[in-house]
Amino acid sequence: MGASDFYAEAVGETARKAFHTAVENALDYHGRGGYTGSIAEKDNFVMLIVPSSQDHSRKQWCRVVQDAETFYGETPQQAKARMQKAFPDLTAHDTTQAMRDNSKISDKWGPAGCVALGKNRYAFFGWASC
Repeated sequence: MGASDFYAEAVGETARKAFHTAVENALDYHGRGGYTGSIAEKDNFVMLIVPSSQDHSRKQWCRVVQDAETFYGETPQQAKARMQKAFPDLTAHDTTQAMRDNSKISDKWGPAGCVALGKNRYAFFGWASC
């Protein structure tokens, strides 16, 4: 079995309620057979804090964190250089935080990442089994 990245937005009074809405929507769309590569495979999430320098683009921060993993054979320094080339407005601190946040959500069996987008609106993202 493999893994697929996913991104889902949902509205809820709390992040927990929005998460349950996003999971239910994915289950309705993808079915309940498992291995959908969607948020339907997740049973929890971690809240991630967007750095103040990136607050203008909270959705982009989700992509930054998703892309911040170290590839096979790549040193952490090479990964940071690749990230700063792909996202030129990142500070060195932002890149380090993105890589740290990625380690929290990079397991297809682990939690999804969550970023608050605004009042009662949340983005969930990460890797899921497929």
